[in-house]
Amino acid sequence: MKSNRTKIGWTIAAAVAAGVIFPALLGEPRNVSGQIGGDYWRNFIYDFQTLIAGVAAIVAAYATVRQMQATDVAAQDRHDQLLASARENERENRERHNQLVEMSVRKDRLIVERLIVPHLFELVRAKDKLRTCIIEIPQINDVSDPALQDTKSRARTAVTFGSKAFELKSRQAWIEAAPLLDGLTTFHAEGMQRYSSMLVETAKAVESYIVNPLVDDGKLGIAPIAYSSQMTGKTVEVLQDWASAYNSALTHSLREIDDVICGLERLRSEYGLGGNAHLAKPSPDQS
Repeated sequence: MKSNRTKIGWTIAAAVAAGVIFPALLGEPRNVSGQIGGDYWRNFIYDFQTLIAGVAAIVAAYATVRQMQATDVAAQDRHDQLLASARENERENRERHNQLVEMSVRKDRLIVERLIVPHLFELVRAKDKLRTCIIEIPQINDVSDPALQDTKSRARTAVTFGSKAFELKSRQAWIEAAPLLDGLTTFHAEGMQRYSSMLVETAKAVESYIVNPLVDDGKLGIAPIAYSSQMTGKTVEVLQDWASAYNSALTHSLREIDDVICGLERLRSEYGLGGNAHLAKPSPDQS
């Protein structure tokens, strides 16, 4: 479209030039009284000085416009080059930033993975075991009643798995991952450690307060003197108080453990770690 307009413009200019230049050069010279003769080119310039000045002005204007256009094109080229350079620099900076972020995320993902496997499984297993450790003191006459052996066994189990929950925060994997945990998970982890400590303490108290029955079966039986010594000062009421404190600590521990598990599951999901902690397989020394 632009090329066609240019051709039409040049055609009109050529027609105008032909209509002016040829008559000026080939037409009959002026014949004015008292002004005959003289140099031909001087007379030509004198006769057509206005036309010459107009043509010169047009040529100058055209040259000026062309120069302005060339300057604009050069400026636009420089502007485009600057934009392209800025875009390239931005792309390179973005790529470097993405690489740094990816390296940081990869490092954090490894830290989280070391926390999740196998510690999350251990916590889930501890919760499942502790759920079976609620105790109820049956109708008994003294703390050596054989019916209390199941209570003693549950307290012993609570000591084992309550200790695992208590120790989790002090492990190296947890310490390294602590900055990546959200505030809620950190809060519940502190509660888990506090109540697990209370659970272990009360479970040990319940376990040690119960006296093995005085029977001679070769397993649970104890000598009469030792039996009498262990029974001294122990009452069912005190045992019930210890059991109540134990159950309270166990209930709070389970709630905090469950909240910590939820927090770790969220962390696992945020870092794209697949698998299910509930289906994980423990190593032989973790069973």
